[in-house]
Amino acid sequence: MKRIVSVIVVLLVLFQLKGQNNMALDSMLILSVESYIDSKDLDGISVQDTDPLYICEDGFPFLFPFESMQNVTFVSLRNVRGLPFFMRCKLRKGMGFLFVAIEVSKNQIVISVSGR
Repeated sequence: MKRIVSVIVVLLVLFQLKGQNNMALDSMLILSVESYIDSKDLDGISVQDTDPLYICEDGFPFLFPFESMQNVTFVSLRNVRGLPFFMRCKLRKGMGFLFVAIEVSKNQIVISVSGR
Protein backbone atom coordinates (compact mmCIF):
# COMPACT_ATOMS: atom_id res chain seq x y z
CA MET A 1 0.00 0.00 0.00
CA LYS A 2 2.86 2.38 0.78
CA ARG A 3 4.31 1.78 -2.69
CA ILE A 4 1.05 2.69 -4.39
CA VAL A 5 0.69 5.88 -2.36
CA SER A 6 4.32 6.86 -2.99
CA VAL A 7 3.96 6.21 -6.74
CA ILE A 8 0.80 8.34 -6.85
CA VAL A 9 2.52 11.17 -4.95
CA VAL A 10 5.53 11.04 -7.28
CA LEU A 11 3.27 11.09 -10.34
CA LEU A 12 1.30 14.06 -9.00
CA VAL A 13 4.52 15.97 -8.36
CA LEU A 14 5.84 15.16 -11.84
CA PHE A 15 2.65 16.34 -13.52
CA GLN A 16 2.94 19.70 -11.75
CA LEU A 17 6.48 20.37 -13.01
CA LYS A 18 6.77 22.52 -16.09
CA GLY A 19 9.63 23.03 -18.49
CA GLN A 20 10.98 26.42 -19.34
CA ASN A 21 8.53 28.41 -21.42
CA ASN A 22 11.12 30.90 -22.58
CA MET A 23 14.57 29.55 -23.32
CA ALA A 24 17.38 31.84 -22.19
CA LEU A 25 19.51 30.98 -25.23
CA ASP A 26 16.69 31.97 -27.58
CA SER A 27 16.27 35.36 -25.92
CA MET A 28 20.05 35.94 -26.00
CA LEU A 29 20.13 35.12 -29.72
CA ILE A 30 17.24 37.46 -30.46
CA LEU A 31 18.87 40.29 -28.49
CA SER A 32 22.22 39.70 -30.21
CA VAL A 33 20.78 39.79 -33.71
CA GLU A 34 18.61 42.84 -32.98
CA SER A 35 21.48 44.75 -31.40
CA TYR A 36 23.70 43.91 -34.38
CA ILE A 37 21.03 45.16 -36.78
CA ASP A 38 20.56 48.37 -34.80
CA SER A 39 24.22 49.19 -34.24
CA LYS A 40 26.00 48.14 -37.41
CA ASP A 41 26.07 49.41 -40.96
CA LEU A 42 25.51 45.74 -41.93
CA ASP A 43 28.44 45.73 -44.35
CA GLY A 44 26.48 46.87 -47.39
CA ILE A 45 23.23 45.06 -46.54
CA SER A 46 20.41 47.50 -47.16
CA VAL A 47 17.95 47.59 -44.28
CA GLN A 48 14.70 49.38 -44.87
CA ASP A 49 11.34 49.06 -43.21
CA THR A 50 9.83 47.42 -46.28
CA ASP A 51 12.66 45.05 -47.27
CA PRO A 52 13.13 41.93 -45.18
CA LEU A 53 16.57 41.13 -43.84
CA TYR A 54 17.85 37.67 -44.78
CA ILE A 55 19.39 35.57 -42.01
CA CYS A 56 20.87 32.10 -42.45
CA GLU A 57 19.00 29.77 -40.13
CA ASP A 58 21.71 27.11 -40.14
CA GLY A 59 23.46 28.52 -37.05
CA PHE A 60 20.38 28.59 -34.82
CA PRO A 61 19.25 25.86 -32.40
CA PHE A 62 16.75 23.27 -33.57
CA LEU A 63 13.63 24.62 -31.83
CA PHE A 64 14.38 28.34 -32.18
CA PRO A 65 11.20 30.46 -32.45
CA PHE A 66 11.86 32.03 -35.86
CA GLU A 67 8.50 33.81 -35.87
CA SER A 68 9.53 35.93 -32.88
CA MET A 69 11.62 38.29 -35.04
CA GLN A 70 9.84 40.81 -37.24
CA ASN A 71 10.88 41.98 -40.74
CA VAL A 72 13.39 39.13 -41.01
CA THR A 73 13.41 36.23 -43.46
CA PHE A 74 15.20 33.07 -42.38
CA VAL A 75 16.69 30.96 -45.16
CA SER A 76 18.59 27.70 -44.94
CA LEU A 77 21.58 27.48 -47.25
CA ARG A 78 22.16 23.76 -46.69
CA ASN A 79 19.96 22.83 -49.64
CA VAL A 80 20.20 25.62 -52.19
CA ARG A 81 18.41 23.58 -54.86
CA GLY A 82 15.37 23.33 -52.59
CA LEU A 83 14.93 27.11 -52.49
CA PRO A 84 12.35 28.86 -54.67
CA PHE A 85 13.51 30.02 -58.10
CA PHE A 86 13.45 33.75 -57.29
CA MET A 87 15.61 33.16 -54.22
CA ARG A 88 18.19 31.22 -56.26
CA CYS A 89 18.28 34.09 -58.80
CA LYS A 90 18.88 36.58 -55.97
CA LEU A 91 21.67 34.37 -54.62
CA ARG A 92 23.37 34.27 -58.03
CA LYS A 93 23.26 38.06 -58.31
CA GLY A 94 24.55 38.44 -54.79
CA MET A 95 22.59 39.37 -51.72
CA GLY A 96 23.47 40.11 -48.13
CA PHE A 97 22.96 37.58 -45.38
CA LEU A 98 23.52 37.60 -41.65
CA PHE A 99 25.17 34.50 -40.21
CA VAL A 100 24.94 33.49 -36.55
CA ALA A 101 27.40 31.17 -34.82
CA ILE A 102 27.16 29.84 -31.26
CA GLU A 103 30.26 28.59 -29.45
CA VAL A 104 30.99 27.53 -25.89
CA SER A 105 34.39 28.66 -24.67
CA LYS A 106 35.59 28.42 -21.07
CA ASN A 107 32.05 28.16 -19.64
CA GLN A 108 30.88 31.14 -21.68
CA ILE A 109 28.49 31.22 -24.59
CA VAL A 110 29.90 33.26 -27.47
CA ILE A 111 27.34 34.44 -30.02
CA SER A 112 28.83 35.78 -33.23
CA VAL A 113 26.72 37.68 -35.76
CA SER A 114 28.33 38.61 -39.06
CA GLY A 115 27.10 40.06 -42.33
CA ARG A 116 28.30 38.65 -45.62
